[in-house]
Amino acid sequence: MLKRLFGKVENQPTFTSVEKLNKTLEKLEGREEILLKRVATEIDKAKRYIKAQNGRAALQCLKRKKLYDAQLEHLWNIQSLMIMLEGAKNTVEIVGAVRNVASALNEEMRKSIDIDDIEKSMEEINKQREKMRQIGVCVTSDLKFNEAEIEADLRELEHKEIQLERVELEGIGSEGTATEEVSVMRVNIITS
Repeated sequence: MLKRLFGKVENQPTFTSVEKLNKTLEKLEGREEILLKRVATEIDKAKRYIKAQNGRAALQCLKRKKLYDAQLEHLWNIQSLMIMLEGAKNTVEIVGAVRNVASALNEEMRKSIDIDDIEKSMEEINKQREKMRQIGVCVTSDLKFNEAEIEADLRELEHKEIQLERVELEGIGSEGTATEEVSVMRVNIITS
């Protein structure tokens, strides 16, 4: 509706401006090379005139060099304007793309997400979590350990370990080797 009232904003002038500047720069690139050569020539002439002690001619060469430098400066300004214009064009395109993404995202959010549906889903998830917690409580309550049995098993294991150490200490002969009797006793302690 706003487009009807105010007219459609066109990016066409930017693109035609860029194209025109590109054509102008193509024409001026050759001019830049010529100007650079002329500047170098004028500097060389000025040096020769200074050696020949012709200050007036050297001064004229430096004045022409300044004029060529000014023309080069204009060319470089056109190049910087071209860069700025291309940057502006890119910025406009990026902003347009961001607007399109934001619009599409808003549209998708309106279509697919309803707060009431999300709240219902979260309630269902919480109910299922509570059921799983209750099942876990029921399962673990059946797994009660008899502490007295576990302590008795621990004492028995400690007793076997002590017996095994005694047998090993008693069984080491004078030569530092265990006798056959000690080996049989170790097996009996471990298996009992």
